[in-house]
Amino acid sequence: MMCLTWKSRREQNRWMKANSLTKPQVIVIAIISFLALVLYFDWPGKFGSWHADHFGPPPVPVKFSVRDGFTGKVAVFENDYDKTLSVSVTFSNPTFKESKQYNLVIPPSENREIGRLEGWILVPGESIKLSSDGWRTRIIEYSE
Repeated sequence: MMCLTWKSRREQNRWMKANSLTKPQVIVIAIISFLALVLYFDWPGKFGSWHADHFGPPPVPVKFSVRDGFTGKVAVFENDYDKTLSVSVTFSNPTFKESKQYNLVIPPSENREIGRLEGWILVPGESIKLSSDGWRTRIIEYSE
């Protein structure tokens, strides 16, 4: 059996110096490790949207479209999921500082419409927030 031993303390120190990291290398590794942890754990919330886009739940699976109605534009929401979705839809108009919330139950591959008859006239510049339990909230900025 062969046993490796150091011939001297000086030789051992020389070997350790030759095979160890320099101070700048340690600093670079520490910075990269810290940034990786910040991005992974979203601490302290500075990278929330990036983190959510890559690691959070998927966005609400509802397709949004607009059609012409008799008295203005009508918002159309179509369920793009294989199960019935309960979706909260909030329209916000920053110009008039108005908002209104609707709760829709949309079966798979079906759609629901919101227009003047339901109490909201869709105009460009409005934002539409879609939220549902278990899904990430989507915000749609409507423009023609």
